Amino acid sequence: ASGAAAAARRAITEADATDDRGAQALARLAAAESAAAAGAPDPALRAEVDERLAELGCTASGWVAVHRAIAAAVSGAPSSV
Repeated sequence: ASGAAAAARRAITEADATDDRGAQALARLAAAESAAAAGAPDPALRAEVDERLAELGCTASGWVAVHRAIAAAVSGAPSSV
């Protein structure tokens, strides 16, 4: 697994050890965006992110823009934000 994927799994594990539902959703969003940036999108994980955020009454649009801008900067590709 890539370093980003391993870091995302650790973030999910750490967030799940708390009662912070926002952190749990955002850790999964980071994992989903990391997987998508690596060319291996995980639709089930992304659906879980959307469901968790909907339960909190918010969307991921701003966070997705941040993650995609970071991924573009790291890869050297132009950002789609």
